Amino acid sequence: MLLLHSLCLVLVLFEVAWWSQSGLHSQGGRAGQPRRKTVASAFGSLEEAKAGLQLTEYLLEGVALPSGGQDGERVYLADGLTEAERSLLFVNEDDEYQLRELLPNSTQGPRHNTCAFVGNSVSLLSEERGAEIDRHQAVLRFMDGTSTKYDAFVGRKRTYLAVTRGSIETYIPESEYDKSKRPRSKGLVIHGDVPVQDYAQLRRTHPETQAYYVSPSFEMRARRAYGEIVGRARKLGEPIGDRQKASLDSSGLPLALIPLFFLKSVCKVVFVYGFTVPVARRDDLFGPTYYGQARSNSEHPHCGEMEYLLRAFSMEGEVELVS
Repeated sequence: MLLLHSLCLVLVLFEVAWWSQSGLHSQGGRAGQPRRKTVASAFGSLEEAKAGLQLTEYLLEGVALPSGGQDGERVYLADGLTEAERSLLFVNEDDEYQLRELLPNSTQGPRHNTCAFVGNSVSLLSEERGAEIDRHQAVLRFMDGTSTKYDAFVGRKRTYLAVTRGSIETYIPESEYDKSKRPRSKGLVIHGDVPVQDYAQLRRTHPETQAYYVSPSFEMRARRAYGEIVGRARKLGEPIGDRQKASLDSSGLPLALIPLFFLKSVCKVVFVYGFTVPVARRDDLFGPTYYGQARSNSEHPHCGEMEYLLRAFSMEGEVELVS
């Protein structure tokens, strides 16, 4: 009997050791089943996250990510409106006539080899990558500030600025007697539920600034892709991050997602900076943004879901995630 008990104990210890070496673990795994590694559980190290490759393959397999040129789809409005865009924007003939004179020419769209997609996370202050960011052919940002305090960390180049309904008003005068702020970025990527009338007014106010109004058809493809990926992750019990209203649009889509797909459509390779949060708290890094103090320790500059998606995209070669 003693020999039998000893044999059982050896078998149990062997099984425990085998599972601990397999590297398959997750948060919230069911009892009696092997735990798999998740994208979220590997936030501390991108190298360790490679173990989640099978998971990310499943999340993105067969998902039609918007990239422009698919089924005649275009990234931004140009040379008038298509039938689908006309119905989605609810514009009348007068609006469309005015837009036609203000929209960019589709044959002269932007094309870049490498681009930097720069977020607002405090992780940018971990290393001085400003010069590296500025060396990219194009840089998309979410801030249009003038401070030079953080240039060594975040750079100064501004090719594109992501603009939503909440921020476009900054560049539009309330009346003919008011002065509006002039964008520092060369181009504006306007997305979300910005009225086309606001776009037209901005183009008249700042004709020197190239403004790209993301096609509503392109946005619809992005929303479908997002819903499919997040739906798969949740079915697997993935802890994909907080949903912070300030970082989501009116339909619940991360505000940074459409600008990312825009940049991927005009760039061969997209490098991502400033979208992760430091795992270990440091006294010299205040969060969540590099330019201000956190309102709470749990805040994320672009919502946890956006970071989760970027890590999955990175593991599948869709983007190069730097920080």
